[in-house]
Amino acid sequence: METRDQHIKHRQTGAASVEYALLLVMAALVLIAVMASVETSVGDFWSNAASVLMTPGGFGSSGSQGGGSGG
Repeated sequence: METRDQHIKHRQTGAASVEYALLLVMAALVLIAVMASVETSVGDFWSNAASVLMTPGGFGSSGSQGGGSGG
């Protein structure tokens, strides 16, 4: 049979475990929210990059075509 001190110590350890579990759950929820936001941003970036690469002229279509003009 446990003494009262052992029982209190066991209850405190259980409470700490529950607190750590709640902390992990909150961290996971924050991580999921951040990853969802990043996923959207990264998806938009790659979609934009793919559309630029698929247009005739690629990256150079909006500016000068290189090959210096002055000398």
